[in-house]
Amino acid sequence: MTWWKNYTAERYTSEPPSLYLSLSAVQREVESRRQEDWERERGEYERWQAALMTSREVAEEQAQEVLQNVLPAHIYASFKQVGYLIVPSKMHEGFFYRLFHTWDTVYTQIWYNGKEVGGACLQPREWLPATDRLLVQYLLLVGDESQFLAIANLWTVHSEPVFQWMKRRV
Repeated sequence: MTWWKNYTAERYTSEPPSLYLSLSAVQREVESRRQEDWERERGEYERWQAALMTSREVAEEQAQEVLQNVLPAHIYASFKQVGYLIVPSKMHEGFFYRLFHTWDTVYTQIWYNGKEVGGACLQPREWLPATDRLLVQYLLLVGDESQFLAIANLWTVHSEPVFQWMKRRV
């Protein structure tokens, strides 16, 4: 009985064995290295992301300058005021396109008789500033509307039959 009593008391009141201490130290070291690795990788990622955002912001600013130089002054002023470009259709009477963009996406709405009937989008193969994409779509619509309609992803709003007719005519 005494042996068991002494063993139990000694086991729980004395210092843990050296093997336990070394495992604890190893665990602390592993956790410390994990934390250091995570902080290093996070820092590298943040630097990469900052460089990428800086290059994209520069590209967007350059695209804004190009847009201002390419568009006629009155159209550019209208775009800055209302936030979108309006391009009347040369192929289809009564239709017009309304182009606008967010920070990364260009939307083209197709309108007929004052009502939105559909939309179109072009997807570049690689990243381009939204303003450059807006300019490309504008120039395609002004220069070669049939080519724009042939390569764009088109969709309808409210299943308008007028838009279905327009798609068949391309």
